[in-house]
Amino acid sequence: MELSNSSSKLQAALALGGLGNEAEFRRNPAEAARILLQTVREWHLAVPEEIQLERSSYLSLSWSRRGEYKLHQFAIELPDAATIRWSFPEVARRDGVARPGRRLQGDASGGKVFEYYYGSGGQLKYYPSIADAVWESDVFRLESLQGVSPLYDAETKAAAYFPEKWRLATRVNLI
Repeated sequence: MELSNSSSKLQAALALGGLGNEAEFRRNPAEAARILLQTVREWHLAVPEEIQLERSSYLSLSWSRRGEYKLHQFAIELPDAATIRWSFPEVARRDGVARPGRRLQGDASGGKVFEYYYGSGGQLKYYPSIADAVWESDVFRLESLQGVSPLYDAETKAAAYFPEKWRLATRVNLI
């Protein structure tokens, strides 16, 4: 799940935490991770009148090439950064020589839990274990859109799936 792709907001939080440049960030991976996860928690807490955190969760939709889907629900509370091993995994250059990567990765006993791409879109990704899901759906398939190319955009698909509701919704928006 992508928790954030706001490079400017996450880098501002890192700077406030004393990790204002990439060199400082790389020297302090555990502190950087603590700041990043705390920033996401603060975003959740910043709108208490709009969001009921006690009733909120993350939903993840998984799919297969066979056209099967499954929903997983995860707690909104993220793991404690102190319980995770943080590193910059090495990557191989074209000449085969390994160098430290730019991606901060958080690992736990079950594998990769977080990734953060400093300065590359600011993507903060979370990979919860399916074993930690508080709920999961049965496997399901979406109805096929008869006569509609699967390459159409979301609005075209919504209009094809729900033509009457779409007509009413777009008519209301035009007034």
